[in-house]
Amino acid sequence: IAIVSLGCHFIFNPLSAQTASNDCVVLDWQITKNKKQGSTFDRHKEFNRNDKRIYAFISLNCTRVKSNLRLHFIRSGKNHAIIPLPLQPSQRWRTWASVKTLKGKWLVKAYVGKRFLLSDTFVVR
Repeated sequence: IAIVSLGCHFIFNPLSAQTASNDCVVLDWQITKNKKQGSTFDRHKEFNRNDKRIYAFISLNCTRVKSNLRLHFIRSGKNHAIIPLPLQPSQRWRTWASVKTLKGKWLVKAYVGKRFLLSDTFVVR
């Protein structure tokens, strides 16, 4: 007589459920001082106070969307702004957010729900 014991462990990962409900893929990402629609963007990593505003543009392909896009702006290591932006299922959803040109080293992070999409840096002198 043989006794066999089989064990199964089910682990629920909330992030994997979040990822399954948001399938967004980044198509394009730009940091610029120019926000004109349909124009060639002047992509930069360095800006000055005279630029007044810095724009972060993102283009996404999403077939399933259950939450907003969030752009998290961090200035000189401190949280500056978290900007929620609405999303809709689309093959090319384009949106943007902006911040004032305040001196410092900046980090921008993009999330859909809890899912991290990208990060980028720029400097305002």
